[in-house]
Amino acid sequence: MNRETFSRGLAVLRGAYPQSRADLTSDSTIDVWFAVLGDLDGDMFLTGIKKIVQTQKFMPSIAEIREQVLGTTTNNLEAQALQAWAKVQYAIRKAGSYRSVVFDDPVIHHAISIQGGWRHLCSEITDDEMKFYRPQWLKAYQAFAKKQTEGALPAPPPLTGIIEIENQILAPEHIPEPMMITAAKIDAENRALNKPKTPALPDGEGVNREKSKNNMALVMRVASGELSAGEANKLFTKEVF
Repeated sequence: MNRETFSRGLAVLRGAYPQSRADLTSDSTIDVWFAVLGDLDGDMFLTGIKKIVQTQKFMPSIAEIREQVLGTTTNNLEAQALQAWAKVQYAIRKAGSYRSVVFDDPVIHHAISIQGGWRHLCSEITDDEMKFYRPQWLKAYQAFAKKQTEGALPAPPPLTGIIEIENQILAPEHIPEPMMITAAKIDAENRALNKPKTPALPDGEGVNREKSKNNMALVMRVASGELSAGEANKLFTKEVF
């Protein structure tokens, strides 16, 4: 989940619970909440927030939000499907129709293949058609996930990109390795994107701090007898405050 989606969810909570003592306007509080909720899928997060404000009288805790979003059991197929869809969206952005992809979840392969395949998903579906494709895909995923829990899921079909299809006979040496799509890879990238940036020092401040350090070092050398006051005075640099 990105910061924008997270902020939308917090705005809903602030509007629904205006009397809450939780300070969801403080940067430090927001950072803490995002640190422990940012791994959630954005769509799932917003859906969970909506359910909470419809059913709870008081501001939820972080734990209550996670329980609502993920469900109380790990076998929540709807939650699994939404998380899987987030991986698919990531793969479309990163690989597109030209690269072959391999997901860490074999169920994703089946759900994409039965809906027309990888190239169809990436390059042949319009934005309007995606509104219908997505709910159908989620249902297909849940059906295959149920088969997986029953031990009846066959080997995952490949999700082949255009480059591999066009070169597999005439130029197989030019086929790149499939792009691996894993939850760990996506989480690492999200953490990197959401890492607070170190504020830049105002112009000249870094130089002035260095001068101050140098001058303090000269003072210590005079105090230890290593330099005379006259010698140190020649070496002093002007500090700017």
